[in-house]
Parts: sequence; C-alpha cells; structure tokens
Amino acid sequence: MNLIMSHNFNTQSPPLILVADDFDAIRKWIAINLKRKGYIVLEASNGKEAVELAKETLPDLIIMDLEMPVMDGFSAMTKLREMNETRNVPVIACSSHDADGYRKESFAAGCTDFTMKSADTSELEEKIDSLLS
Repeated sequence: MNLIMSHNFNTQSPPLILVADDFDAIRKWIAINLKRKGYIVLEASNGKEAVELAKETLPDLIIMDLEMPVMDGFSAMTKLREMNETRNVPVIACSSHDADGYRKESFAAGCTDFTMKSADTSELEEKIDSLLS
C-alpha cells in the first residue's frame, strides 16, 4: 500500500511530517530520529518536490531547508501559504545559517518557527512536539 495514500487524517494516526532538504544525510538523519519518535515521515529533496508532496498528502508539519535547488525553501513556503490546502500547515525553517536576515526572511515567507541545523535534533523535536500538541 502506498504510504501517501494510506495515511488517514484522524486523531488515531501518528502525525505526518514532511522533511525537505537537498542534503541526503541531513534529511535522512532527521527522518530517522522522527520515525523513532513514532512520526510518519515523507522526504523531499527540493522545494518544488516539497510543495507537490504537501499539496498531495497534507502533512501535519513541514521541516523546510532554506537553500535547495530547483526551488528554495523561501519560495516553497510562499507557495505553501498561497494554497488553501497548505495555508495553515506549520512550517519549521531549518538552516545552517544563523544570520538575522535568514530568520526574518523565513518568517516573512510564512514559516511558523526557525531552528539551526544540528546533529542534535532535540531542539527540533521540542519545536515539533510543541507545534503538534
């Protein structure tokens, strides 16, 4: 059975999280840690893929890298906020750049929260738990 089609959107099913990052190792590391916590995880390797998957699957939350090929995270968040289906899905921007401009631009594009990329995913997991509770 296809994972995308098998996710049912009732309160009994685990939350569906979409992880968008062009760097395979980071995306897979985040996905492994979220799966260990019981989440269902989908992966996208660029912003265009993320927008398409989000529209198709209506995830409960999205983790969005900001610098990706094809479509960057800022543009993807803007598109997600323009679509009725994904307008209210929480998006955590995730970046290796801590410049104030990245944070401000992320929030201007529609992100719900911002975090730095780290091998320690505990801060990201706390933000996810808070947004999904």
